[in-house]
Amino acid sequence: MAHSLISPVFLQNAEDLLRRLDAVAAPEARALGAEARKFAEIFSTWLSRGADDAERSAAISGFLDLYRRASDFLAHQQPPSAKGAPPSSGPSSGRNGPISTRHPPPSSKRGLPRVNVDEEDDD
Repeated sequence: MAHSLISPVFLQNAEDLLRRLDAVAAPEARALGAEARKFAEIFSTWLSRGADDAERSAAISGFLDLYRRASDFLAHQQPPSAKGAPPSSGPSSGRNGPISTRHPPPSSKRGLPRVNVDEEDDD
């Protein structure tokens, strides 16, 4: 049973997933969070004692399955700041509003060469 150099990566991912799930007040988030906590504990023990290949493979496979399910769940959740807010009918920050084609943003003019229309070429 060798110490895995990748264990801290899985531990960090399990802890990050747990934090994201803890931020959602829903029964499914709590259930997924309990699974994430279990994997964080498993990966944490690997830092000191390591794991054999079969144990490592089974735990990583299970965690990747959980990560996919949790990511799908979280992707369909409203951000906390958007809960209870009516849908925006106009641009509040400029990021969610309609795109105007009349006046391009100032940053879009950077790095573009100026094109002049030369009337003499129309002959």
